[in-house]
Amino acid sequence: MAVAGGVFYNDLLPDEKSAGEARNLNFSARELEIVQLLARGLTSREIASRLNLSTDTVDEHRQRILQKTNTRNVAELVGLAARVGML
Repeated sequence: MAVAGGVFYNDLLPDEKSAGEARNLNFSARELEIVQLLARGLTSREIASRLNLSTDTVDEHRQRILQKTNTRNVAELVGLAARVGML
């Protein structure tokens, strides 16, 4: 167990609950791509431009992703994605 500034590294690793959450997330390849771009801080408009999609399509994916993960916003989504090793 390594310590850096009072934070235990193994507290940051995915635990059994997180591993179970990861197995229950059934993302399409496009949804996974959007999660990763959201984690980088891109907006729907920037993601749409990068993936050659409409902003509405990206927003639909975002809403579906938030529903699948039972998260309320992108910050919660990114935290979950990091916990389960998606990022």
